[in-house]
Amino acid sequence: MSYNYDARSSRSSDLVEVVGDILFKILLVLLAVTVLPLFLLGLFGSPFVIKHSTHPRRDWSILAALALIGLALYAHFFWPLTRPGHPFFILLVDFLRGFHHGWQWNYVRLLEELLSVWSIDFLLAPAAVCVGAVFEMARPKTIEQLAQERKRQKLAITRQASKVAERMLTRNITPDAVPVAGKSALVLGVPIEGGLASWIANRFFFLPLEQLILHAVVIGASGYGKSETLIRLAVGAAKVLG
Repeated sequence: MSYNYDARSSRSSDLVEVVGDILFKILLVLLAVTVLPLFLLGLFGSPFVIKHSTHPRRDWSILAALALIGLALYAHFFWPLTRPGHPFFILLVDFLRGFHHGWQWNYVRLLEELLSVWSIDFLLAPAAVCVGAVFEMARPKTIEQLAQERKRQKLAITRQASKVAERMLTRNITPDAVPVAGKSALVLGVPIEGGLASWIANRFFFLPLEQLILHAVVIGASGYGKSETLIRLAVGAAKVLG
């Protein structure tokens, strides 16, 4: 059995394979750099919105609508990436041209082209935040993280209820009493949260008169309305009971 073995051909194919592998990795790095702002926005933007959103349903609905608009504009004006005249295509061509000429690039020109690509990427910023939120909600969480998440959700609900209560108090005159089951009951204010649903009538939180004969303790942090509650109890009792 005989065969021919061309060492030069083997070395040439090995060289082409190595160069192709290096070029592929360089292109991956270039692509990663171009989408870096989107990655950072998704990584830090979604936790920020989750933490500081006072109306989660409204805020995420707005973000989802902006994401759809941004995706539609990007697909219409800037897709595909390899279309001639696209900033990413220009960046890719200049980068490969510098690679072909012995790693000699015009770095200022490359930076300007990269900034152009980044500016276009901001059309996809709402979508990046939404995707980051999906990953944030889907990833496994510790017991402490779940507790903090429930605490943030409860705080957001309380803030929203407080704003609704403030608007109601400014638009309507708070009565001293409301009729409940044929009897008068002292109005303390507008309910925000809690489990005393039977003490709510006409969207006001009231205290049944029979409760006035019982001992009570008013507890709360500074500025949360302890004094106002006691004053309203005293004045309301004087007006209702004579």
